Amino acid sequence: MKKIICLIIIGLIAVNTSAAQMSWNDVLKEAKDKNPTLIKAEESLNQAELYYKMSFSNFLPQVSASAGDSRNSSGLTNSYSFGLSGRLAVFSGFSNITETGIKKLDLKVEQEQYRRAVSDVIYNLRKSYVNLLLTQDMINLSSEIYSRRLKNFDLIRLKYDAGREDKGALMRVEADKLQAEYELNQNKRNLQTASAQLFRDMGIERFEVVAVTGSFSVRLPYWDMDYKVLMEHIPEYLIAKYNLDKSLLSIKSAKSDFYPGISLSASTSRSGEDFPLDGPSWNAGLSLSLPLFTGGRNYFNVKIAEINRNIFKNSAQETALQLRASLVSAWNSLVSSIENVRIKETYMRASEEQSKITTVKYLNGLVSYYDWYNVENDFINAQKSSLSAKSDAFLAEASWKKTLGIGE
Repeated sequence: MKKIICLIIIGLIAVNTSAAQMSWNDVLKEAKDKNPTLIKAEESLNQAELYYKMSFSNFLPQVSASAGDSRNSSGLTNSYSFGLSGRLAVFSGFSNITETGIKKLDLKVEQEQYRRAVSDVIYNLRKSYVNLLLTQDMINLSSEIYSRRLKNFDLIRLKYDAGREDKGALMRVEADKLQAEYELNQNKRNLQTASAQLFRDMGIERFEVVAVTGSFSVRLPYWDMDYKVLMEHIPEYLIAKYNLDKSLLSIKSAKSDFYPGISLSASTSRSGEDFPLDGPSWNAGLSLSLPLFTGGRNYFNVKIAEINRNIFKNSAQETALQLRASLVSAWNSLVSSIENVRIKETYMRASEEQSKITTVKYLNGLVSYYDWYNVENDFINAQKSSLSAKSDAFLAEASWKKTLGIGE
């Protein structure tokens, strides 16, 4: 049995030393470069920025050039021409201004959606990272538990052979030993699964086992717990606010159809049958257009825009209520999980001390097998609970940051 333990420990060391080592910063850097969700969100952000810049073209003159070469049916006469023409919208019922404002808000929405995409990707990364870190620690803990179960089995077997314990006691510790061996092997297999999940969230196609460095150290952040202030920085809240602002601009844009349109136009050209062509001709003008009757279309566009404003107003209020509840829940979960770590660690230290004392008493015949066995199980379960509480606190912190839309 001792040889088996040595082989297992050597195998674990070989796995850990051969696996690639990655810190949290390494994981984060790889994901920012290769995660397809982040890349797609960044492209959408770039597209919105281009649309915003393009909206300014409505305030600039539109210039075009033309050239021509024509012949008559006899083919004896050629006519050549070329010219330049331009048009400038002086007033378009504020539609150009509102369109630029809407595109600016679209850009702000994309910025917040990008921030949310980053936050979500990092949250998934944290979960995979914590899962892998937990698996590594579980392998070490499972190895310790297996070694402890093996020693307990040897102890009870000696007592059974000496006639001081019954067969049921021996069979129970043997089953515990097999269970501990199974959990150790299962955690070793989980190492491959956790590595694959981490690579998936990083956006990397790799299949080998990776080892991550770090710890489950989590501290309660010193936040100014004004939920209203915190809520106003969450991407979903800002997106709802910007959409409401867009709906107000859409009403102005719809009303612009009732205003006249004023534009300037000018052109110059040369034409003739031979080069050099005749002297230039030009014209310039100011035009005004006013829609008199459009079948009620403009009226209904305004009404629809006003209804959309009411819809977005209620959506913004609904979003604010949901976010406030999410903030309170995430914060309380974080506080509870951090407090739970301290409690579980206290239980584990107490169980460890009690295990040492009870084992000595059991060896000296001062306590029964069942008392000793229960204390041993309590200590092992306390070790597992402590490690689980630490990972839960780490995930609660990640969930809190995700709720706030914080990346890294």
